[in-house]
Amino acid sequence: MTVFRDLFWFFRQEKKAYITGIIVLLIVAFFETIPPKVIGIMIDHIKEGTITKAILIRWMVTLLVVAIVLYVLRYWWRILIFGSAVKLSRQLRNELYAHFTKMSPSFYQRKRIGDLMAHATNDLQAIQQTAGIGILTLVDSLALGSFVLATMAFTISWKLTIISLLPMPIMAIATSRYGTLLHQRFLK
Repeated sequence: MTVFRDLFWFFRQEKKAYITGIIVLLIVAFFETIPPKVIGIMIDHIKEGTITKAILIRWMVTLLVVAIVLYVLRYWWRILIFGSAVKLSRQLRNELYAHFTKMSPSFYQRKRIGDLMAHATNDLQAIQQTAGIGILTLVDSLALGSFVLATMAFTISWKLTIISLLPMPIMAIATSRYGTLLHQRFLK
């Protein structure tokens, strides 16, 4: 989370794109809960023997419309969020280049060119991924998880929803532990 704090200046600079992208991402998360419900309704009709051509067509059209809406909205948030991440990378690369051009020749004799190039490529790529995929993962996992849990609790069974949440603390601890190890190894 400290990485997000360090990039807050950029998120504020690109506030409109990120807020719009996150709102679109929330709408996508909601729409992603519709197809499983529609398929469940269709299976119930088949099981009960009440399926008709009209019912089948209605639900298939619903699935098609949801798929088209999801396609358009996913394209939109990708442009907004990933486009902003590319802007960040370009801006930081330009600032780094400007800084490099101000350095004296003795600086380049003390520092290895390969290390400087690594900063200009690998590190900036990692920052770009944080500003793009990092935001996507954070928002999408929270939003989709919340919508799925709400859908399960209100349309299937709140008891089953609670039971399905029981392994979550174990998963959170394991993810935190392995994430910390991975981060430490990445820094080496």
